Amino acid sequence: DMYLMSDPSRVLSDFGDTSLLELIVKNGVKEASNSLPYNIKNNPTAVNETIENNMRKAIIEQMPTNPAYFEKMSALLLELVRLRKDGTLKYENLLKQYQELAIKLQPDTKKAYPIAINTKPRQALYDNLWQDEKLAIAMDNYIREEKDDDWRKMEIKKKKVKRAIRRVFEQFNRDDDAKINEIFTLVVNQHEY
Repeated sequence: DMYLMSDPSRVLSDFGDTSLLELIVKNGVKEASNSLPYNIKNNPTAVNETIENNMRKAIIEQMPTNPAYFEKMSALLLELVRLRKDGTLKYENLLKQYQELAIKLQPDTKKAYPIAINTKPRQALYDNLWQDEKLAIAMDNYIREEKDDDWRKMEIKKKKVKRAIRRVFEQFNRDDDAKINEIFTLVVNQHEY
């Protein structure tokens, strides 16, 4: 008799299709934490760790689309974790900091960029190209002109995009193969391309 029996699953907390971070942004951190399961919401440490884990997951998932920006967000989260463990921040202040970081982690949040940096790919390029507005715009424009349909599926089309990136770097007197590869990976992860 090697059969295992288990009780049917039960819903502990129903967020629907909304993530905890979206609830924090939409309703505030206090309201969102009240929607957590009973054994978590009544334990401040568990609430903190749950929020931190959700933020860490969001950062990891979005990192390929804009590594420079999400590295900064990761550093902010690590600092909040450190402050929590040191007991430096009061619980209410810590929750307020979590809410501010949750807002920054949302994909549709308005961030402070120059006026011409008005699309997600341009923002990612700007953040990862030394915040050089002209270089980011030139890179975005050239990639859009040079890429072919379904360019991610064929090696020849990928090489064409990589050559386009290299040409823009050359126009701006930058020669860094590692950075070219980094930007190519970033471009591959941009859904708008």
